[in-house]
Amino acid sequence: MSLTGRVHWIAGLIGGALPFVRQYILNHVYHRLNQQRGDNEQSGKNGQSANHTPPPTSSNGNMSRNEALAILGLKETASEDDIIQAHRQLMQKLHPDRGGNDYLASQLNAAKETLLKR
Repeated sequence: MSLTGRVHWIAGLIGGALPFVRQYILNHVYHRLNQQRGDNEQSGKNGQSANHTPPPTSSNGNMSRNEALAILGLKETASEDDIIQAHRQLMQKLHPDRGGNDYLASQLNAAKETLLKR
């Protein structure tokens, strides 16, 4: 319509830019909310800081209880239900079918097995 003279060229530019601006703002808000949600999940229930990274597992393949607790983000007093719930939540995020990788999934499984040994 700007080309035919029915609408001023500035209005045409604004109208053409609105979808791009809207998409940019929505993407920004979406990423900000996901970042806050991730920070809250890491520091919320388990009482750990959001910048905590679990230590690497030992090279001999046997995972210690402390390493397993760190991988699942749990405290020493975690119950069996807490272990299962933490494993399930992390596996939903890090499963290879959902964009994670085999190594992370195997570490989560090994941590769960180590903690649930009877």
